[in-house]
Amino acid sequence: MINEILFPLLAFVLVFSGGLFLVFGFQDYKKRNKKKYDFLTSFPFELVQGNGRGSFFSRLCFVLYAIIYVASSFYELYLSPSLSFLNQLGVLLGVVSIMIFVSMLIIVYVPAYSFRVHLFFSVVFFALSVLSDVLIGLIYLNLYQAQLTIMPIIIMSFAFISALFKGLILINPKLAHWTELDTSVGSDNVVTSSRPRPFVLAFSQWLIIFLNALSLIVYMLGLFLTCLS
Repeated sequence: MINEILFPLLAFVLVFSGGLFLVFGFQDYKKRNKKKYDFLTSFPFELVQGNGRGSFFSRLCFVLYAIIYVASSFYELYLSPSLSFLNQLGVLLGVVSIMIFVSMLIIVYVPAYSFRVHLFFSVVFFALSVLSDVLIGLIYLNLYQAQLTIMPIIIMSFAFISALFKGLILINPKLAHWTELDTSVGSDNVVTSSRPRPFVLAFSQWLIIFLNALSLIVYMLGLFLTCLS
């Protein structure tokens, strides 16, 4: 009974808090910069860097989102069958989820102007996200071997494909030159600089954040259905 309530509750709060983070952030960003937020060129931290009420609520919602992200990962551990090899993988998944929580907060709260710190934790965040998918894929592989049902093999395939896609983002050679800007010379010979579209590090961060949220909901649903079958 508790599983039937907990899964939709966690999924709802995850989506709701993430949505409010964006709504409050968009409003505050537009008020501060007099333009709409652009996922292709803007960093997540730019949604929360203001001092207004919108930035405050955006920061609050993101912290809630990050907490629910970790709680949802531990929900997966709670539903895992009591087999030793799954428990070991589950504990490791829990540790990785906490590390994702920390690195995700850092890239949202530490501006990219501190470029070395920001880049380091961005790479850590990307790598941990890949590792999380690999661990979940292994968990579902073991579930398939134990149950021989179709759901674990579907989720396992999704996990490994997700890990591959995130891995391609991680090893994108353009990340090494993410600070490079587009320049143009106007008719008055004034040189102006602007962020390219997409601005590789900012767009990569958003891709991983959205993929992590989508993957987590799929994994929770898959494990929920597997344990009910």
